Amino acid sequence: MTKLKKIFLSSIAILSLVACVETKEKESIYTKEELAHILQLVETEMAKETGFALDVDFGINLEITDAYVPMSETIDLETATELSTNKFSINAESSKIEYLIGETTPSVLEEYDVTMQLQSTFKNSELEIEKEESNKFDGFIGAYLKDDMAYAQLNGKFTKEDFSSDENPIINSFSEHGKMPLEQILEKLESYFGEISVPYAIDYNNLPIDITTLLETVIAALPNAKVYTKGNQSRIVYTITMEDILKVIDDLAPIIATQFGITSLDNLAFLIDTIKASVETVFKLNEFNLEVTILDDNLITDVKTDIDFIVNLVSLLDTEVEVESYKFQYNLDANLDTLKDNHVINFPEGMEDWPLFEDKENNY
Repeated sequence: MTKLKKIFLSSIAILSLVACVETKEKESIYTKEELAHILQLVETEMAKETGFALDVDFGINLEITDAYVPMSETIDLETATELSTNKFSINAESSKIEYLIGETTPSVLEEYDVTMQLQSTFKNSELEIEKEESNKFDGFIGAYLKDDMAYAQLNGKFTKEDFSSDENPIINSFSEHGKMPLEQILEKLESYFGEISVPYAIDYNNLPIDITTLLETVIAALPNAKVYTKGNQSRIVYTITMEDILKVIDDLAPIIATQFGITSLDNLAFLIDTIKASVETVFKLNEFNLEVTILDDNLITDVKTDIDFIVNLVSLLDTEVEVESYKFQYNLDANLDTLKDNHVINFPEGMEDWPLFEDKENNY
């Protein structure tokens, strides 16, 4: 083997070794105190930036089921005398968000390619009724803020389809746009929320349980975050499982028991088992995962979130059992970048000439 060839092969081996080292992430643990400190540093650094640009994909799915099942030892939705299901979903891909802080008011651009759908089914075995329909929106949503004026546009089509009939789907295409002063929007919101009355107020000072102690116990019982470091970036992963929720109950129960005078270990064990059984009957956490990637200059570059849980509510009636089920799923994948001082947001051409929304309403 020639000397040159030996040098070449040695270089390849060294480069391969370096590549392996560079691509391997180093795993460590952040306590909740360390995580809070890191997030405080991130907040401080990001507040110094001129603005941010995000590329976002997200999805939301909510399924609501309401069923009436004959009274028996087991609950089987297949035997339901009446069953209604509503599935609502929103999915947005390659969404674009730009946010410039500005000297007085921020400038904002948000644009989404969105699909929204509501699928509904209804069955009643006694009346022999069965219906299934779908309402779907495919289109573009744009929201903008510039010089204290808010703008919005909505383009796309609505499709309504009744699967229980032979009628053709109803399709309506539309395009709407308009503007409204930001101050007027804030006034409308203030007026709306000002009309909502609170039926009762909670006096936290007179509760039998110290709220601060409860919160500190919950936070202490939750798991720490895992951190994967490679090069100049750290990927923080925070996961909560159903087992973590049950562990919180283990730590909270003695505090609750003490407040209510439960001192017997047998009674405490019974209380814990009862609470756990109730929680597991009503609530099931399939997934809670939050992933944040931070550069060594304490700026966020990526955020990923996955949440999946189910809530089941059961009510005993005279001869039937009413079962309500809520299945919720949420996922987010966002890439974030900082904007330079001289960045200019490319708003839609002629946006300033859009009609005022109030004028459009008066013309209908």
